[in-house]
Amino acid sequence: MRLIQLQYFTEVCKEGNITRAAERLHVSQPTVTTAIRDLEEELGISLFHRIKQRIYLTSEGNYFLQEVTPLLGQLDVLVGHMNDLGNKKNHVKVGIPPMMGSFLFPKIFAGFKSLHPEIALEIFEYGALEIQKLVADEVLDLAVMIEESLTNQEITFKEILKTNFRVYVNEKHPLAHRTALNYSDLDGEPLVMFGTGFYVNRVVTGGFERAGITPNIVLLTSQINTIKRFVEENIAATFLIEDCVTPEDKMTMVSLQEPSPVTVGIGWKTGRHLYSDTAKFIKFVGQLYQN
Repeated sequence: MRLIQLQYFTEVCKEGNITRAAERLHVSQPTVTTAIRDLEEELGISLFHRIKQRIYLTSEGNYFLQEVTPLLGQLDVLVGHMNDLGNKKNHVKVGIPPMMGSFLFPKIFAGFKSLHPEIALEIFEYGALEIQKLVADEVLDLAVMIEESLTNQEITFKEILKTNFRVYVNEKHPLAHRTALNYSDLDGEPLVMFGTGFYVNRVVTGGFERAGITPNIVLLTSQINTIKRFVEENIAATFLIEDCVTPEDKMTMVSLQEPSPVTVGIGWKTGRHLYSDTAKFIKFVGQLYQN
């Protein structure tokens, strides 16, 4: 019994037709027919009923399919593990919102690359909803994300740190001297914000809605540098995670009286095989932010 016979058999079962199975396998129809016939002769049973140019699984064939399918699945996992052990991947694709990328990733990147220079990191900046979709679809290996934004049940989340959303204004702004603000204090205030695909947008618009206020948003953007520039030029105020603003930024932080806690962590698709390089990245980030 050869592996290729089992692969041909399961593909015929999926398609319910030898011709279509051959097309999917990119081989000739006689090749598939011969493989199935040889398999039946070796097993001493008929796997298919052949009725008027159509085929149907026999009871023995159905039992064989149920037993073979998990074995082939385990083989795929084994091949993945062996490729992993051979260091054939060496590449981690990470999604991260721009706001967190500005303060988290430089530190993560420098530390991880110093320990594992052989592993390439590729970064993709998107909003929370898009990142979750890309991780669930296995386009991305991991996401640095906010737990409170998590809506996709296919994603496993591991916490790395806790922080808060704050209001940021120019250091000369009239509200810069305040210790705390309500959303009502920002009624009519020009605001520059991340777009609707970003979790902070949902938090802030929800806060204004509860206060019965329509926010005066002058610009929606996905670029944190644009947001900071608008605040530094005293054109508008904004809402950001407190850790993403540096002393070099000409911005003043003011707390919100309505708490807006944020839990930052790493997410990956539940049940997906984690290659060793991906596991190393998760472990490194977890250790980096251990209290």
